[in-house]
Amino acid sequence: MLNKISAVYITNIEEKINYTFKDKGLLLRSLTHSSYSHDNNLDYNYERLEFLGDAVVELVITEYLVKKYPEFQEGDLSILRAYIVNSSALFEISKKIDLSSNILLGKSEFNGVDNIKKAIVADIFEAVMAAVYLDGGYEKVKSIVLNLLEEFIIEAVQSNSFRDAKTQLQQICQRDFGRLPEYTLISATGPEHNKTFFVEVDVCGIMKTQGQGRSKKEAEKQAATLALKQYQSNNG
Repeated sequence: MLNKISAVYITNIEEKINYTFKDKGLLLRSLTHSSYSHDNNLDYNYERLEFLGDAVVELVITEYLVKKYPEFQEGDLSILRAYIVNSSALFEISKKIDLSSNILLGKSEFNGVDNIKKAIVADIFEAVMAAVYLDGGYEKVKSIVLNLLEEFIIEAVQSNSFRDAKTQLQQICQRDFGRLPEYTLISATGPEHNKTFFVEVDVCGIMKTQGQGRSKKEAEKQAATLALKQYQSNNG
């Protein structure tokens, strides 16, 4: 089952996560993309493990957030969890264990280590965590996930970066004025397939800002971002 390349990859990942697998085959499956399986006539790949790993990582993060931040309401916890377990975040975390350099990819997908799709790397990260869970149990995978992600979580909370501009503006308005900001579509210009939307946000009667974008949602985000910057500037 193991060849020289896969054996090296397994050793690399074990060293990076500081865990030695009893069943090396589990880790091998988690690192094997379907394109590699196709090219080499293998009957396994990472996809089933990724399905499990998605749930395992989410459980670890959910448990951690509930215990770490008792002051957060359910809505805040949901936003923060989504920020942590999305593909972009997991891709960045995967760099800590040099995961991209240790993925078995077929010719159709491989275009250099630096060009592997972020979604693939994130999925395989979850597959690796599932492999740890099956091989070593929940407490072991929890320690590995938190070792990799805890610093990222704390920074996100301290900087408030996990909340997008609309969420932050909404929370400020509720806190300071007891009401929500109001968004109004001002206009939409251009052909049907290439419209530009203009949206105005009324921040509880104290200011109005406008944003534009290729969608109404994008325009609302820009308007909220401008309002947030202006409000923070005016209030130190």
